This record gives sequence, structure tokens and C-alpha cells, in this order.
Amino acid sequence: GINLNIAGDAGFIILPPLAAVLYMSIGRSPLLGLYVAFASVSCGFCANVALGLSDALAYSYTEVAAQMIDPSYSESIAINWYFLIVSCIVLTIVGTILVEKVLVHRFPTTKEQLQSYDFDTESTGLTPVQKKGLKIAGIPGAVIATVSCILPSCIIVTVITKLYLKYRKMDLFQGVLNSLRPAVVAMIASAGISILISAFWGKSSGISLGATKWSMVVIFAVCVVLLKKFKLNPVWVMLLAGVMKVGEAMIAGAM
Repeated sequence: GINLNIAGDAGFIILPPLAAVLYMSIGRSPLLGLYVAFASVSCGFCANVALGLSDALAYSYTEVAAQMIDPSYSESIAINWYFLIVSCIVLTIVGTILVEKVLVHRFPTTKEQLQSYDFDTESTGLTPVQKKGLKIAGIPGAVIATVSCILPSCIIVTVITKLYLKYRKMDLFQGVLNSLRPAVVAMIASAGISILISAFWGKSSGISLGATKWSMVVIFAVCVVLLKKFKLNPVWVMLLAGVMKVGEAMIAGAM
């Protein structure tokens, strides 16, 4: 699921039903398979061991946005590759632990429940021909299958990158990239304003003084001061904001 973003948005359609059938074949709840598949595709949508179309898309507006500050800034499509590889490994380990230690116990399933899905439990075993095929293919077969899935997208992205590097200096191409800057700024501003409104007033209530969450306003003000005046690393500021919110919730719960 984590690597399925190489197929684009199709992962959300393809994997959940396949996972449901796979989980039923090993005696587990199909609902658990659906949930795990959707969560893995969603949480690891851009994490991959190979470059994909999402990397090309993110790179296209990341460089344009960075050039708003430094016009000479230039990067390659592999700008986030190492981070994505590590994310893929970490998310796989964390997801497996979460499923095996927590979620499996929340979805107990009996043979009678599986039969209610009109699922033939006797037909889930491998046939002698399939077992022979797996034995013959072994690890080399698995490697070839994996490479066959990854290689096409790598070739496509490589060609796109080569074309971009070749024609990036063209006036027409630069004009297209420059036209994206207002859109990038607008999207970032829109997302920031939406998050701010949701944090200060919630999603259901309108913007009013009485509905203002003053604790969130204080946390926001503290973060702004830390960023602007003390030049604190944004990562530490985000962690501190989370700690302040948890502390505020604990104090409110104790009262």
C-alpha cells in the first residue's frame, strides 16, 4: 500500500478490495483488510523506494515556490528521495506493529462470519501448480516482479526530468513556471487560513468573539514570537505547540 502511489490515485481503488479478499483468505476480517489498505495508501501516499509521478508534481511547484525567495535556487526531482525511502521503511514497520498488536484484536472473526460473506474458505489454499511456480521462481522471481512494477514509472519520470532540464531555460517554459507562483501562494495562503479558522473557532461554529478558543490563540502567539524573534527551528516550535496543547487539555480535564 505504501509503495502503491507509483500507480497514482488508482491505489485507493485497487488495493482495498484485494486486501479484503487477502485477509479473508487467511481467516481475518475483510473490514480490517479494507481499513488497513486504505490507511496504508493514504498515510504512505508519497513514500516510495522509487521516484514516481507525485515526486515530479511536488518538485515542479516546490522549486517555483523556493525561487520566490531565491531566484537562483535549483534542485532535481530526487529532492525528497532519501526521506521518502526512510519514510517507506518506518511506515511499514509502524503499520505492521499497529495491525498485529492492536487492530487484529479489535476485529475478531470466526468461520461462520467469513461464510456470511459468501467466501469459500476451502478454495483459499495454493494449488500444486501454484506451489510449484513459487518454488521455481523463488527470490529471483519476486525481484523480477518488483522491478517490473517499479521500472516503467522510473523510466517515465527520468524522461520527464531530462526534458525539463533540457528546456527549463526556454522563455515559454519559464513563463509557465512563473505563472504558477501566484497559484502556489494562493494555495498556501488558503490552507493556512483554513487551518487558522479551524483552530481558533472550530469547523462547525462561525467566526465570533464568543466562540474563540483563546488557548489556541495564546499558543499561536507564542509560536509566532518564537519563530520571528528567537528564530527557533520550526520543528521544535511544532513540538512545543503540541506539548502546550496537551498540557492545556490535561489542565482542563483536571478542572
